[in-house]
Amino acid sequence: MVFCRSFLRKLIPLNSYVESRITDYNLFAIVNISSISEPLMIIRFVSRQIRCASVFAAILFGGISGYTTALQIGSEAPDFEMVIDGKVVKFHDHIKDKYAIFFSHPFDFTPVCTTELAEVHKRKPFYDDHQTVAVGLSVDSGDRHRKWSKDILKFASSRDQTLNFSLVSDEQLEVAKKYEMLANDEQPGSERSAGTNFTARTVFIIGKDKKIKLMMTYPMYIGRNFNEISRALLAQIEHDDRKIATPANWQPGDDVVVPPGMTTEDAEQKYGEVRVKELPSFSEEGIKHYLRFVNSNTPESEREHTEHTEL
Repeated sequence: MVFCRSFLRKLIPLNSYVESRITDYNLFAIVNISSISEPLMIIRFVSRQIRCASVFAAILFGGISGYTTALQIGSEAPDFEMVIDGKVVKFHDHIKDKYAIFFSHPFDFTPVCTTELAEVHKRKPFYDDHQTVAVGLSVDSGDRHRKWSKDILKFASSRDQTLNFSLVSDEQLEVAKKYEMLANDEQPGSERSAGTNFTARTVFIIGKDKKIKLMMTYPMYIGRNFNEISRALLAQIEHDDRKIATPANWQPGDDVVVPPGMTTEDAEQKYGEVRVKELPSFSEEGIKHYLRFVNSNTPESEREHTEHTEL
């Protein structure tokens, strides 16, 4: 049995863990078993090739420790089916060519989540103004969602009869697994609770290209800061529009950062005045001015959505 390292490289991209396993198990070795005369050597050879086969199969089926197709920034947001007004639609079709804030909850009728969903309901005008669709998910049934929504609307001091965003029912855990908030071996059932689903507490900001731009995961006992989520959304929008970056603690109206791959001359043509921050490293050979600021296009008035306000 012979496995070729170059074949594996063509078959599937390898990370450093898999590379090391291939090296350890000598997958690239071509050995003529007929040339091995000692029985013990034959046993060792066969044993090694069995291990090689196991690694090979694990790579193919994604079961090897350290080699996963984990969601990360830049991954395409997994698509799934959701029910809106009695009709089944695809998540990607629902958000169309807009940004999306997709946020999950472990169970209905949980106190922290109730306050969070009320906040999302109140922020609908802000999301509409910035071409953003909010979609919630809870690992519970649609019937319980409808009952819970009355509590959410009451806490939001809203006169609306229904929530102004979609709340996905994920009683079968399918979406939570797709977004890697629950392990694949988790099973649905009536015995599940907020405690068994506690890892379903992630916020995803998804771009117009359906790629994941940001992920934030909170424990059940820390309420999400939607001012921060709104701030991150505005920063992402300005980055997409102008290819800039935002510095620490950036707020709308603050200066933004020129990306390192752009010359100062090109930045002046694109953004106008460039303010270079003089740093000690500039005097060292090979270090260029890399911290440069320009004006932001996000107006300071947007701070009402990113700074603290009472519910």
